[in-house]
Amino acid sequence: MDPAAAAAAQERKEQEAAFVQIDQFLPGDVLLEDVDGLGLRGDTATSPSFYQSGSFIDPVTGSIRETAGYYEPRVVAYQQGRILTLDEEQSLFPDGYGNTVDDLRAGDVVPAHELDRNQARRDNVTVTAASAGTMIDLKYRFDDGEKGTCRRRSDQKVTIHARRYGALTDLERATLQAPGQVTSISASMLRNEHHWQWVRLRATKGSVTSWQGLQPVIGRVIDVRKVPSRDRYGSGTMVLVLEEPGGTRTRWAASESTPLLMWTGELPETPVDFTGLDLDSAPVSVPGPSPAAEDTIVEASAFLNEHVMVGTVQLGKAPAALVPETVAPEPSHGDGVDMQGPAAVLGEVPILEHTAEGSNVRNVGRDEASLHGLLKESGFKFSRRQELWYLNSTWKPGTRDTKVMNLISAAAKAGVSFDIQDPGPSRRMALLKEGDRIRLSPGKAVIHGVDGLGMHEAVSEFPEMIAEVREGRSTHRTPVQVSIGERAHRFDISHESGALELVSLEEAERWNVEIGAVLPPGVSGDLDRKTGRRVQDLVPGQRVSVSGKEITLADLKSYQRQRYDGVKVLAVERGPVEQLRYVLLEREQSRRVWVEATATETVPVHEAGTIRETGFSAPRFRIQHVNDVRQGEKVSATGIRPNGTGARMREIITASGTLTAVEDRNGGEYELTIETRRGPVQVRQGEDYGYRPEVTTMTPGTTAVPTVAAKPLGLGPGLDTLDPLLTGTTNQHPSL
Repeated sequence: MDPAAAAAAQERKEQEAAFVQIDQFLPGDVLLEDVDGLGLRGDTATSPSFYQSGSFIDPVTGSIRETAGYYEPRVVAYQQGRILTLDEEQSLFPDGYGNTVDDLRAGDVVPAHELDRNQARRDNVTVTAASAGTMIDLKYRFDDGEKGTCRRRSDQKVTIHARRYGALTDLERATLQAPGQVTSISASMLRNEHHWQWVRLRATKGSVTSWQGLQPVIGRVIDVRKVPSRDRYGSGTMVLVLEEPGGTRTRWAASESTPLLMWTGELPETPVDFTGLDLDSAPVSVPGPSPAAEDTIVEASAFLNEHVMVGTVQLGKAPAALVPETVAPEPSHGDGVDMQGPAAVLGEVPILEHTAEGSNVRNVGRDEASLHGLLKESGFKFSRRQELWYLNSTWKPGTRDTKVMNLISAAAKAGVSFDIQDPGPSRRMALLKEGDRIRLSPGKAVIHGVDGLGMHEAVSEFPEMIAEVREGRSTHRTPVQVSIGERAHRFDISHESGALELVSLEEAERWNVEIGAVLPPGVSGDLDRKTGRRVQDLVPGQRVSVSGKEITLADLKSYQRQRYDGVKVLAVERGPVEQLRYVLLEREQSRRVWVEATATETVPVHEAGTIRETGFSAPRFRIQHVNDVRQGEKVSATGIRPNGTGARMREIITASGTLTAVEDRNGGEYELTIETRRGPVQVRQGEDYGYRPEVTTMTPGTTAVPTVAAKPLGLGPGLDTLDPLLTGTTNQHPSL
């Protein structure tokens, strides 16, 4: 064979080995580039079935990404989805992920010999696909790429070690964002009693359902009614009027069986996080296979040696001085744990000791029954010999961190406090509270920053600093704030040991005065480049990359976001709600545009800078009655498209453009003519159509230095007192 041809064949074989096959993607994997036949940058992989590979969804709407053509294997840049953290596992699956084959989901990590009885290897494998039914067909993959298949009965036992975030249902994802505030019901269960509650579902605009027109929608329930089916055995249609986050009320139709999410309180900033990488991108260790019988015997022996004391005692009455003044313990409960606990001196505060070596609670009174219950619910057991409550020392430190945090949180709600004792100077992250000061230095802490693409990046090289713990801590990350000069930097930190070095308040204040206040500006700029900044904390003059949508009337109701890379920030103003910010950006060729962005999103900062221009005014929206708007103004209106006489279907449309005519057809019913980019469009509004006779107008934001100082607004920067999202309509005309 020709050596050149053989070399070319070998090179081609090596290139093809790097290709990513369609079945290699697992739930939660995120594309880092646009890929023909798969999706766009940022799209997230869904769970595949046994007979069909998974698809990619839009990370904002959760809808399946429609692509042209087919995917041909190639080299693809993507980030693997993450495993659920211990906090998330405890919140969603307090009793574990399940123990049967029927509980398996794509992406679950299980022991190979438990999943496939014919498998000789004892490694952990990842389930890549599973069918449904009494007999379940399974596909799995080892870490080295070896694949296998098997068939198991659905009720057979299997140990599930870990689960991917991408395998969660929409309800489970929403629960992580708003614990205890979201439920899932069918559309048929909606009633007018649910007025003004937030819901999310897939529905069709208008009053008629259509599979081709389904799209996700989020809004407050304004009105609900059921339209019976003409078919005797058919399903009815639920017609909903929802007020979307933009303030526009729209009519939607859904079948009775359509599932929807309902929030009992305010809508979270991110109702459903489809990607999950912003929660925790750090890898989570996966447990090994189930221990063998001899391993269990060794662990049991170690437990007995620690908690059982064997010796000789002298029978008879002891001297009075040696008899402790304790009350005889009451009989223990059936589970073998003395729920009364040790006797404690009245008035003493329970002492909590939690280190990497062990966790225990002392000084728990015999009559503190509520605390006994909290300890047991958090996994603590009582040792008669040591007279204290303890956590199993064979558990991983991360597991004990979660148990301790649960105990502290539950005790705080019950009005119980602990005296925390640790050897110092390091303290477990689970014990840190808001206001504590900690030392940040290379090797003792890791900063969770972002790279130039906005993806998670661990930063281990930075100057020594002292930070203040902020609200929102967990067992795996701690939010902190560092003040350098006149700027405050907020980011998350952690350490592989699960502990951080604690410093006194005096030492922290001395650092702020003697070091932090006099550090050169370059230190602050370098920290911004490594950790990024939240949109609400951006400083004018910085060059950043941010995702948002241009603020126009045409995009008022759009959820689509655009990526703006390497743009300069000129102004940051509060949006119509606290969760949004209006940001003035300067793009290439000095083109300036106002963009709506999420306030708490962390964006990469490429370089610092300054600007001389100030006094910009953000865009403002107003909802006005059609009679209060002059013809020739730019408006956006939603209503019904006029149809021919006797038409039975109504089409809901939203038109943006120049208002050219307003016709009062019949005492409260109006027909608006709006000149759009595609020509004139007629929109009908009125009581019979379900839409108020009103339009939305916009006052564009300023992009140049104003010659006259802008008048201060009463509701904050960029907001008019007539903002529809805050005060609704302002006209005196009758409303529906």
